[in-house]
Amino acid sequence: MAKLLITIFVSDPLSLHRLVLFGFTPIWHGATDDQATPVVGVATGPFLSEPVIYDNCVANIVAAGKERTDEKTISFPFSPTGDDKKKIGEMLAQARGYKGNKKYYVSSIEQIDDEMEKVFHFSQFGSKKWTDKRFENTFNHLLHQVDPRFKTKAKIKLEPMGRKPDGSVKPPRLLIADGDHGQIMSLLVIAIFGRLLFKKYHTRSIKGRSRRKAPQDVVDCLRPSKKQVGSTLSGPKAPMVEGDGSAWDSCCSKELRDMVENPVLRHISTHLLEYYMVPPQWEKEHSQMNTVDRYNLDFKDKLMTYFIQLKAIRQSGHRGTSSLNWWVNLVMWCCSISSNPWVLLFERQDSCKGIDGKNLWIRIVLDGDDSLARICRAFGDVAEDERTMYFLHFWKRMGFDMKIRRCGVSPDQKPYAEFVGTHFLLDEQLDLEGTYVPDPRQNAAAAALARAVDYAGILPLLSLKYVQYANQCYASNFNNDDLSYLASGEIGTSSHAVIETVQRMNCGVDILTSERAKSAEEANKPPTTLLRGRPENNEYDILWRMHGTSVDAYEALLNYPFQYRNFIPCDQYATVIHGLTLR
Repeated sequence: MAKLLITIFVSDPLSLHRLVLFGFTPIWHGATDDQATPVVGVATGPFLSEPVIYDNCVANIVAAGKERTDEKTISFPFSPTGDDKKKIGEMLAQARGYKGNKKYYVSSIEQIDDEMEKVFHFSQFGSKKWTDKRFENTFNHLLHQVDPRFKTKAKIKLEPMGRKPDGSVKPPRLLIADGDHGQIMSLLVIAIFGRLLFKKYHTRSIKGRSRRKAPQDVVDCLRPSKKQVGSTLSGPKAPMVEGDGSAWDSCCSKELRDMVENPVLRHISTHLLEYYMVPPQWEKEHSQMNTVDRYNLDFKDKLMTYFIQLKAIRQSGHRGTSSLNWWVNLVMWCCSISSNPWVLLFERQDSCKGIDGKNLWIRIVLDGDDSLARICRAFGDVAEDERTMYFLHFWKRMGFDMKIRRCGVSPDQKPYAEFVGTHFLLDEQLDLEGTYVPDPRQNAAAAALARAVDYAGILPLLSLKYVQYANQCYASNFNNDDLSYLASGEIGTSSHAVIETVQRMNCGVDILTSERAKSAEEANKPPTTLLRGRPENNEYDILWRMHGTSVDAYEALLNYPFQYRNFIPCDQYATVIHGLTLR
């Protein structure tokens, strides 16, 4: 029997135990002291670090809500000052076209009407992952209901979890989805909002561009000529600043969304009702869902359904998660660096008044919760520059655990800036030099996952082998256009979503057994693989008949450790590993 390469290891966040099973590599499992130890699988081959993936159970749902949401909101409460509210309110009033110059408008009535003139049919906004039949059935089913409701569901994200600085495992990550009905009911307003947003801010985002073209656009945007910068070029070095908001979805509290995004969505949906494209109940239900204090989440575990209450944070499975995160990111950046942030609503506006009253030059590129900015006068150390201190304190008042990296200076001296998985080389002035390289670790993981997709459902063991190697290269979630197209046929499918697809195509492999020979004649035949007790394609037999590959040869391949060490000369291994894992 072949040793199983498995990536789904179960663990409870509050009680981690070790188990040695039949002499194989130790694995994690999720039994507490008063429970029987479940058999969850075995692992072969070495790991750079033992992967821990949490079980999709109600205990972990509760733990995720407590450790990732409740504790985060306690540590970073939403506590804006009167000046914060005034700046954000003024910025949103001008963005909605209620006042000010038209060049600041983002979602005025005229802009909404102009976008609606281009709408041919409601279904054109649907996800490319959906078939026409699925969209039609969901749409018609909603029309048959007098008063449809949003039904939010919860599950644990199947991903290898990292470790905290103290060595403990990070808590499970919670996914919140509103199902097919929720996707349709929120579709129109979110689609119009996203179109208006990225039509206006094309240069400040990378939406609608390939990963090949996007980095060059980032360089073109953030590397202005000296003539454009003018006198603001002088000053301290390190103009490039990376923004990193930890646990972004958990920090998007109900109070923050009521202040920053819900007024815009309500403004758009109110006007869209005049077009009678969708029933008004849908827009009303979507608006109510956006303003609730707590979610009532459904979680089904075998024959039992649990209802779990959770603080209303950003829904990871909401139709507008990406565009709404982008908008919140923009508003927070503008208000945290400027005393007149609404002027930055104009897409070609580069200058504003800083919080110290002096002129400030800034260009910024955003992608969801990721950000990279070029600022002149450059930010100084937090202990020396009041602007840096105000920036961090503003984000904290808004409920975010925001960290910044002054590229090339602090907290490290890496000679590059990083944005959306791409490294941008810095020059002697710590500005963008113009050269960029995709993250080698992410691309190695993407290449391995691409092969895992190729073999998924055909040669499950080999497919899981590549998933294992991908997790060794880069276990965190990332996006790769080529991988996304291969797995789903469209942009936007993350690496963890691809892994879930691979597991599903591999019939949810968790334990592999071998059917015993029933007679002496069958003793020499390759074993029949059983996945969850159901006979599948005999990959041993397929490889034997197609390529003449013996059982021993295939098992030797499966047991051979895929690691950096095996593809890099030994004398260079330590240097390469240090360079690739330096964060």
